[in-house]
Amino acid sequence: MKNKTFTATLLIVSIVVIAGFTAFKLAYTNKRIKNSLPYLTQGEKIKYFDLISVDDERIDSSIFESNRPQLIFIFSRPCSPCNKNIIYWKKMAEILKDKVYVYGIILDDVNEAFSFSKNARLNFNIYAPENLNEFIKKLRIKLNFSQTIVYYKNVKFVKLGDMESEEAVNIIKLAKGLV
Repeated sequence: MKNKTFTATLLIVSIVVIAGFTAFKLAYTNKRIKNSLPYLTQGEKIKYFDLISVDDERIDSSIFESNRPQLIFIFSRPCSPCNKNIIYWKKMAEILKDKVYVYGIILDDVNEAFSFSKNARLNFNIYAPENLNEFIKKLRIKLNFSQTIVYYKNVKFVKLGDMESEEAVNIIKLAKGLV
């Protein structure tokens, strides 16, 4: 009888150890794969967001504690002015101006952001990362595509590259629904 109890206990302990090891390995693999993605994923929180505006206003990730959704427009590199999303971004900012906060982010220095902002006649503020390399690393920007992000407590939506008009309408609906 003792031999059967010992064998059963050993079997149960072995199963628990194997299950624990498997769970650890899956969690590690999931984190590694997620970190290799070239963009943020739905449900993620942005922990680093140190930006400076062309008016020398500084913002950080504490803005995400607001009860308002945020639209984050990250311009493509190296050609911010030729970004095809600008027309959609301007329209979204116009329609949602009193409901959301809008951040246009140029992945360059403040001088380039100021020059671009002056010429583009945008209806939303332009920012540049205080530490470009850290910003790119923390937001996992690995591709030269523009990004449209809807954020409210966490990432609700991410669109890489050029938008279509239907996507812009869906983003407006999503943002209004979060208000």
